[in-house]
Amino acid sequence: MKAKRISLAALLIIVLVAIDQLTKYLVVKNMIPYSDEIKLIGDDLVLYYIKNTGAAWGSFNKNTMLLAGVSVVMIIFLGYLFFKNIDRDDRKLLRLFTVITIGGAIGNLIDRIRLNYVVDFIYAKFIDFPVFNFADICVTVSAFILVFLAIFIYKDDEEEQNKSKKNTENDKKIDNVNETKKDDAE
Repeated sequence: MKAKRISLAALLIIVLVAIDQLTKYLVVKNMIPYSDEIKLIGDDLVLYYIKNTGAAWGSFNKNTMLLAGVSVVMIIFLGYLFFKNIDRDDRKLLRLFTVITIGGAIGNLIDRIRLNYVVDFIYAKFIDFPVFNFADICVTVSAFILVFLAIFIYKDDEEEQNKSKKNTENDKKIDNVNETKKDDAE
């Protein structure tokens, strides 16, 4: 079961990274940065190729290697989270969205290392949202779902585990007290 879960996770990561890199390749080969605009839904949603040396909204501009380092740390942490929960059947969603986040993070990490910038090309003009890409969707949506799961779904699991540990410790203390009383009575 463990090997199957690892294989499926690796396959999903490969597929997500391939989709991300293929879409970016097509944009780079067919569009001029900061110039071409291809309308997808009127003027509201367009393809517009930019070379992003920072993160969303222009933050961390020209800090590509810092962002690459943060990505590596995030991938390692998410990998740990995946393997920590690999045997838990009740954590399928956590494993799934952890893997999707890893796939997106790897997609952008490849750009940062290979190009020293990230290829962004999806622009929601109707809300003037920063230009983004497929990997950004994977990371953002999955991270949001992971936070939701942690706050609303798995929170009770942790509390239940803590109660269970406390009950086990209390049961051991009671057993020790009973054994001591038994020894004193003899």
